[in-house]
Amino acid sequence: MIVTKEWMENRFEIFNRQYFQGQLPKPGFTLSRARTQLGQCRCRYKKRGLWQRNKLESCVIALSTYYDMEEREACNVLLHEMIHYYIAYNQLKDTSPHGRLFRQIAQSLNARWGWQVSVKTSVEGWALAQPQKNATETFLILAVETSGGACYLSVVMPSYAHKLEEEIQKSREVIHHRWYTSRDDYFKGFPKVRSLRGRKMSKEDLSRTLSACQPFNLQVG
Repeated sequence: MIVTKEWMENRFEIFNRQYFQGQLPKPGFTLSRARTQLGQCRCRYKKRGLWQRNKLESCVIALSTYYDMEEREACNVLLHEMIHYYIAYNQLKDTSPHGRLFRQIAQSLNARWGWQVSVKTSVEGWALAQPQKNATETFLILAVETSGGACYLSVVMPSYAHKLEEEIQKSREVIHHRWYTSRDDYFKGFPKVRSLRGRKMSKEDLSRTLSACQPFNLQVG
């Protein structure tokens, strides 16, 4: 089967009731064409006071359509991302992204309900999905880190890419940047910029988002 947003939404509602006590608010759902990352849980946080934890503002769950998965395999991937969402929503501490708490919840689902949720899924021997006739848009993405340690992610209007690259080369504030491309519908929510501005992210969220993108070598004449 090829995963769809409708399938994700339907399964999420069922799994939320059965395994997460219906606690999880409905997230956004999107599709990607990632080869190595079958799913992602992308959370955005709103900063609060100095002594308060950041508040979870929104969450988007993405599943890859690169492979023609069995439905049970797709369910395992979705449950994997729902565990991430559950931990983030309840502001629970774990030892790492796939730490002790994550593994405990996954093992409980596997032992009690017969799922096969794992930290990493091998795709060896999986059939590739047939290319869709209506190809989605390719987004040009810019990731920037400043001297102050802030990270920004932008979707750039292609005709302005070289102009922004020249500005970056002259900037003392930008200490690291890299270009990427993606066909992930997640980036439809970003405005296409013509200047150096973007969505601020933590290094962890930025790394997680870019892991499903393709590095792009912007040629400057």
